[in-house]
Amino acid sequence: MFTFENTHGFSRVDCDLLNAAASVLIARGIDEKNAADIVNNNWRETGNTVQSLCGIERVTVTLVNPYTGATVARDVTELTHQEMDGYLLDNDVCERLHDLIAPCTPAEFLAAYVDAVGPKNAGRVILGS
Repeated sequence: MFTFENTHGFSRVDCDLLNAAASVLIARGIDEKNAADIVNNNWRETGNTVQSLCGIERVTVTLVNPYTGATVARDVTELTHQEMDGYLLDNDVCERLHDLIAPCTPAEFLAAYVDAVGPKNAGRVILGS
């Protein structure tokens, strides 16, 4: 992977960031060489994050707050499997979505769930939990 010795002009902190991003891509099933290429191609002079280096777009869901009726947007990009397990999602909907979109990130799955059940029903489950 990226080391201080095999990169030019990158600090050790930069290399750690590059490696963290490559590790995310490898965990998603991308081979090491392609992961390194993706991360390297997404490098910018400033503002680099693991997400930006991986080319991961932010995932936002729109929900209706069950207590106030207000529409709220939630960034779920960093949602983990453990966090999603805390939501009491409809099993039938989840099974159907799993058949359609797996493998995917928890954020992508939750966005598809919200699309499937609607912002009001999803808000009851997600914000009301």
